[in-house]
Amino acid sequence: MMIGSEKLLLTLAMPAINAGSAITEKDITIVDISIAKSWNRTSIKNVLEMVADKIGHKPEYVISDNGSTVCKAVRDAGYAHHLDISHTLGMFLERVYKKEADFQELSNNVQLARFKYNMQDVAYVQSPSQRSIARFMNMSKWIDWISRMQYLYHTLQNDIKSTYAFIP
Repeated sequence: MMIGSEKLLLTLAMPAINAGSAITEKDITIVDISIAKSWNRTSIKNVLEMVADKIGHKPEYVISDNGSTVCKAVRDAGYAHHLDISHTLGMFLERVYKKEADFQELSNNVQLARFKYNMQDVAYVQSPSQRSIARFMNMSKWIDWISRMQYLYHTLQNDIKSTYAFIP
């Protein structure tokens, strides 16, 4: 995460063995918050080792996004590593759809409608915003919006229909 020009490295802990229920915020403890201008594999590895010393043992495993510096740091520290499922699926979706012409056209049309009609009467039916870096991780919200728009399209006012004519 970035705060201004600095990057935050947040380390969380939770029990390694799940009781069979979904993890909630009550299960998670903030162990460390480190801030730096930039992070590399060595600086991340140092934080991971400092955190292990702080809690008194090595972690049974580390879960992280698919960032290469984090992956290398975890490997260098010698910890078992699991990739975050949302990042992994997002990367899969990106490989499959990023260069597909129909996906690019739909994406461009949705973004154009967001920018063009942002402060106008039709703005209340806009799609959820998509950060370009996380577009494929959060695709379900966007696809859900498109599905609902397809279902409701015939009931929309004419000005909204013309704005979102690409939906059907």
